[in-house]
Amino acid sequence: TPVSDVAPFVLESLHRAGMTKDRIRFLWALGAHGACDMISARKKLGDEIVENYAVYNHDPFQNTVRIGRTPTGLELWLNREYLNCDLRIGIGCITAHVHAGFGGGAKIVMPGVAGIETINQFHNLLYRDQSRTGLGNFDNNIMRAECDAAGDLAGLDFKIDCLINRRGEITDLFAGPFRAAHAAGAAQ
Repeated sequence: TPVSDVAPFVLESLHRAGMTKDRIRFLWALGAHGACDMISARKKLGDEIVENYAVYNHDPFQNTVRIGRTPTGLELWLNREYLNCDLRIGIGCITAHVHAGFGGGAKIVMPGVAGIETINQFHNLLYRDQSRTGLGNFDNNIMRAECDAAGDLAGLDFKIDCLINRRGEITDLFAGPFRAAHAAGAAQ
């Protein structure tokens, strides 16, 4: 996701609404993937943001809090820093995803900022009903349903999802409540 193309507009809106720099933070929604170093952070966010705002890596092995269960019983552990935010805005990208149908939407929460216990349970859904997972499967995907349930429970307030071309350039942008923005983008 070319976050550096989108984040300045989000920051401008937040500052116009009266939010100060010390109340804004960026959290990499990494799931269980490796941490971003400062070089990666500068590439992704730009020097201006990295030098003026708090930037955190999500670590699924620590600093998570249990907030409940999804309707199907998946135990939800999420990043404490994320949960401490008053306003939760996600910036992501809609791409075809081998298990969840399409990336983007509330996948930024599940598995993005989930604890390892939750991530393991989430990936075990692959074995529950393989006919309800898979590339491009959007409407009847059990993994997508868990992402959306996690987004609801986690209070994902606003989502910006980009569509990008092969050069990584934004070709379209969808923003608003995470379900509506994601559905509109995935329909493209």
